[in-house]
Amino acid sequence: MQPKLFRWDHGRQDGRYSKLLLAISNRFKFDCYLIKVPDGCAIMEHRDPVAEGFEHHRVNIVLNRFGQWNRNMHVDGPCYSTRLGRIMKFRPDIQVHGMRHINQYCTGDWTYMLSIGWLRKTK
Repeated sequence: MQPKLFRWDHGRQDGRYSKLLLAISNRFKFDCYLIKVPDGCAIMEHRDPVAEGFEHHRVNIVLNRFGQWNRNMHVDGPCYSTRLGRIMKFRPDIQVHGMRHINQYCTGDWTYMLSIGWLRKTK
């Protein structure tokens, strides 16, 4: 079932976070979400499935937190991350990733993250 644009849905891993689909293209194999995570929420470690013959790439950009985000978002293996910890690029199809309880390091009610993902044919 195709997700609907501009509608908040529950996240897959624990249902406590929400995601708003901003853009999607089946032709270009791309999506863009605004993700809203409440303080105290954790997203269990997982990998995202992908169709055979494709690689899944994702960039997550934290919009309203500074500094210590990387202590919360974790990815096994190499990934690109900015010095301020606001931007993270990784391969969710092969790297285990998740989020620790964010209220250990942050104050406030929510973390907002822009998440841009695309599929690329395997070489």
